[in-house]
Amino acid sequence: MFQTILKQDWVTFSPSFSDAAISLINGLLTRDPMIRLGSGPRGADEVLTHPFFDCIDWPELLERRMLPPFNPGVGKMDTHYAPRNMNEITARDREPSVMMAKTDRPNDFDGFSFVGRPSSLSNV
Repeated sequence: MFQTILKQDWVTFSPSFSDAAISLINGLLTRDPMIRLGSGPRGADEVLTHPFFDCIDWPELLERRMLPPFNPGVGKMDTHYAPRNMNEITARDREPSVMMAKTDRPNDFDGFSFVGRPSSLSNV
């Protein structure tokens, strides 16, 4: 899976994905930061105005006046959506795997980049 993430140039989508969802995901997964969705001169506004988010009224959302599309209807102590045995699971530290510990592979992330810039969302 790790190699697939690093090397694969395409993503397979379920037929249930809309064209707008596919466009958004592909735009965010673009390796070249110069053409990646949200990396242009408009920054995060490019993401916020993507057709996938056409139904989102951003000012309403930021003011918490927008109703969520799904309300699970649970209280603070409700565990209805959590696995039944969740309270019985013991938390454990795990030893780093060989893949996590390898530092002798400096080219693992060739083709990936990160360019940090101020975001339109940083004032939210």
